[in-house]
Amino acid sequence: MEGRCSFKIWHKKKKEYINCKFPICKNESKMEVCEIHLPLNEVGPHGKMVLCPECNDKMGEETLKRHLDKCQKFVQRKKIKLISDDNIITPRIWQKNSIKINDISKEIINKLEKVVNECFEKFNINIEKHLLYTDDIIDKDFENVYPKEQLIGKNSKNIFQEISIFENAKNLNLILNGNQNIIVELGCGAAELSKTFQIGCKNNSSHILIDRMKYASKNKFDGVIREKLNDTNQKQKSSNFLIRDIIDIKNMEMKNYINEEKEKQKNNILFISKHLCGNAFELSIEKIISYHNYIVEKNIKNNNKIGIIIATCCHYLLNSNTYCNFDYVKNILNITREEFDYLIRLTSWGTLKDTHSEHYHLGKKIKYILDKGRCEYLKRNGFKNVQMIEYINSTYTKENTLVIAYN
Repeated sequence: MEGRCSFKIWHKKKKEYINCKFPICKNESKMEVCEIHLPLNEVGPHGKMVLCPECNDKMGEETLKRHLDKCQKFVQRKKIKLISDDNIITPRIWQKNSIKINDISKEIINKLEKVVNECFEKFNINIEKHLLYTDDIIDKDFENVYPKEQLIGKNSKNIFQEISIFENAKNLNLILNGNQNIIVELGCGAAELSKTFQIGCKNNSSHILIDRMKYASKNKFDGVIREKLNDTNQKQKSSNFLIRDIIDIKNMEMKNYINEEKEKQKNNILFISKHLCGNAFELSIEKIISYHNYIVEKNIKNNNKIGIIIATCCHYLLNSNTYCNFDYVKNILNITREEFDYLIRLTSWGTLKDTHSEHYHLGKKIKYILDKGRCEYLKRNGFKNVQMIEYINSTYTKENTLVIAYN
């Protein structure tokens, strides 16, 4: 339609690209688009297009001045203490990716799809299937724990995920190898995964539960874990412990949970999570690397075996500033920072129900690329063994990749 923006928008219901309905705005380059779809740094009717430093929305410089007075994130930041970057290997601005797929032009999507398909093999991504939740495994390590109806009902997905994460850790000798087991669950929620690990460890494990949300006692498994822990301590004269800290991962300090006396003992310190969304994964590995460096500098590495086994998800919340290995991915794909942010947003396609669609396969490939970059980052920062595995069938969840790291 004449006088209307020429930008193409993906329509979810029609499953096709349609034209934006907003009118063309005045701009320096005389582009036939509305103000919303002007690229960054282009001069439009309200000045140069910029991003709000708080919510990441795009607007003109003149609009930004008025917007900041009302921006909820800016108002909130005035009220709370800003999170520090202590013990962060690579300090950065921790913002989620607020780009919408409808804001990405068809031309950019086509270019990114071509680049990903042409360069995917250069990442040498190898993902093995370790679906460790068969009947034999459950009967061996979790006998009489789950009623049969739970293993075929709605909750079976969660149970199979938790069992498979535990069994993969066990198979790699990250736990149950003669050392004391200290399980650190990040973004623990109700601590259901920790409960599964305690059962798998025959109730002989310590647990550190980290979550920034406060959960009601009736919805947590802390009581169940503590009861079994106290019983084991009494019978075996062991010193297992349970700690729950209501804290942002970025403010977490492992030295506050494991004292010097405990550090001198033989420990498996295993960091786990069933689904760690977007930036939370980056924050977690920064904190884990920092703690690993502390263990090495203190010369107690032989006493403390550190491992990571985390299921990744919600990659679309990342951006070029928060992602841990931007240069690694950028250099292989040969794309700009802005294109990288668009690329990340397309990962949401990797959870589509239609697993035969081109969009699904593109989104899944980008997820694999981002997780491979995370593995390379961990390897560069002291972890000799890193891998990605598929730990549960995609019929249960499309977010079915584990990132594993250990020495």
